[in-house]
Amino acid sequence: MNMTPRLILIALLLTIAASAATAAEGRLTLLSGKSHKSVTVTSITKDLITYTTLDGEKQQADMDDLVGITYSKRTTLHGTPSEDYVEVRLRGGDVVFGTLAASEDEEIALRSRFVGPIRFGLDDVAEIRFVQAWQNAVERPAPTGVESEWDVFYYRTLDHVEGTLLRLTRGSVVVQPRIGGSHAIFYENLLMVRFADVPAPELPTGRLAVIRLSDGSRLTLSELTSDGKNIRGTTLRGTKVDLRLVDVLALYQTGGRFTYLSDLPAEEVKIVPWIGESYAWDRPRTDRSFLDAPLISGGETFLKGLGVISGTAITYRLDGKYRLFTARLALDDTAEQEGDVRFEVIVNGKSRFMSDVIRRQKPGTEPLRIPPINIAGAKHLTLKVHYVDDFVRDFANWLEPMLVR
Repeated sequence: MNMTPRLILIALLLTIAASAATAAEGRLTLLSGKSHKSVTVTSITKDLITYTTLDGEKQQADMDDLVGITYSKRTTLHGTPSEDYVEVRLRGGDVVFGTLAASEDEEIALRSRFVGPIRFGLDDVAEIRFVQAWQNAVERPAPTGVESEWDVFYYRTLDHVEGTLLRLTRGSVVVQPRIGGSHAIFYENLLMVRFADVPAPELPTGRLAVIRLSDGSRLTLSELTSDGKNIRGTTLRGTKVDLRLVDVLALYQTGGRFTYLSDLPAEEVKIVPWIGESYAWDRPRTDRSFLDAPLISGGETFLKGLGVISGTAITYRLDGKYRLFTARLALDDTAEQEGDVRFEVIVNGKSRFMSDVIRRQKPGTEPLRIPPINIAGAKHLTLKVHYVDDFVRDFANWLEPMLVR
């Protein structure tokens, strides 16, 4: 069959689009500090990652040496979410966005755009945030930091009810309050549900991959493999998932030769405010800025790090397991022109690094990379941010803070 020039052009564009849908180019970073831009991953096995560089050269790297892969400008906005579109925050740090479905007792059912249908046991869920209400909220519930034996159901007005979630229907949660009979609360009235405290699941031992999807979801996977088109693995709850590589915003590893501090629990957090007393909202944020938004410094978005306010000191217990500490330092771009801080690294109670005064960076400016600090045999590591002139918009970011074994 003869094809007109227009049909040939359309066919060519469709071919290019199909190719783009299966071959995503990203930046690959290795533990040596070496970084490759515009690489295409062709396969991942237990031991090796194979990729093709921009000039067509095929290369391989040991999976133990892979820090991560990031893809730029691929974040998907949620638009105007429906009332049943939620952010499910799981114990252990994973997050999945999707639409709630009716579910049986003791589980949450979700339809995720990228993950597909997925179910969680109630003991695995820390919070459900109703995205439409959460985005529009003027005030939000502060983290309690106090264990509770009850689920807490927050209305959009911030009024709340304590009780137990019985089940989900198509448009409501059915609640058994501490006092009174069971009843339904419609999604349109809810801001969030915070579940009763139970222990977080234990992480599998060995190397793990954390996948960030372009809708904001975060999944921790073991047994990671890829054929260059899809990424497959097993979640912390034992669920097998099959994700399209073009939907991945970033992949980074932990539990192998290095660990991110933001993946470890802090032993102690001390906050000394400039004036007055500290509040629950002054706590450090994990992989988020102090304002609970993405970590952005110098115009670049970072997926791993700690967002703090000046006056904050975070101490981690190391037990002599690590050899080096590295990180990059910057104010968050939301500090605008007012923030000014100093960063300090303290090992076993002794100062090992103190930065000059750091102010907001211009777009495109690289955050300050501190020299690797020897922490061999160290028991404790403290990250401290100091005031300079005042505390106004002192939104400080510890970016990619990494412990090397």
